[in-house]
Amino acid sequence: MIDAARLPDDVWYKDRFWAPEIHKIRGRYYITFNSRNESEEHEHHHACGVAVAEEVTGPYEVLTHDWPLTDWPSNEANAYQEECFDPGAGSTAV
Repeated sequence: MIDAARLPDDVWYKDRFWAPEIHKIRGRYYITFNSRNESEEHEHHHACGVAVAEEVTGPYEVLTHDWPLTDWPSNEANAYQEECFDPGAGSTAV
């Protein structure tokens, strides 16, 4: 899904992927994950990220590439879909 061996060494989410959750929202697959970069150049805090794909098997594009979704340190992100209360709007909020 996300191949850490192919990631640049300087991204914050290089190492320690854990607690992923996959959610199908509006026909796309979103994965929330916890990660960190264990190199000497980075702080050793974990944080939450999110990635998206058209298929459940990927490939996933990390949407939080430059900075984590949450501040350092953080853990266990979750996603949900809330139906819009206006039936005429035809949309949902994520």
